[in-house]
Amino acid sequence: MVYDLKFGKKLRVYSQNYILQQQRMRTLACDAATIQKFFASMQMKDDEFFYVIDTDNAARLRNVVWVHTHCKYTYREFSDVVCFDTTHLMNQWRMPFASFVGVNQHEQSILLGCALLTIEDIDRYKFVLSTWLAAMAKVPSTAIHTDQCESMSRPRPS
Repeated sequence: MVYDLKFGKKLRVYSQNYILQQQRMRTLACDAATIQKFFASMQMKDDEFFYVIDTDNAARLRNVVWVHTHCKYTYREFSDVVCFDTTHLMNQWRMPFASFVGVNQHEQSILLGCALLTIEDIDRYKFVLSTWLAAMAKVPSTAIHTDQCESMSRPRPS
């Protein structure tokens, strides 16, 4: 009897990936509740702390955007150019960390907000950017510089 070893390897890798994906999805449901609880406690200490947790129909985490009060006040002063960067390390669930960073009068980087995304696609970016803008009283920056993520450079549908 002849066995296709390549197919066996592919099947094993596919099975392992599927199992890991299912474990990740179950964990994301727990983490959404945990993050919600943590951010709610932050908001009790600081009523201007802003956060939005985006979940799917099964209450699994999709996106998280948060902005500390000092970030909002800093943005009012230094909103000329903002860098939206998703090239940071991913956490254990392979969720990219995104940061909104500006520059102050001393040419120092200043944090203006943060986000976690489950998938880097144009719809998630739209959600994160519009949510962050809502936190900043819908006052747009003069310019937003983004990283070289493929999904950010695709043409937008009209």
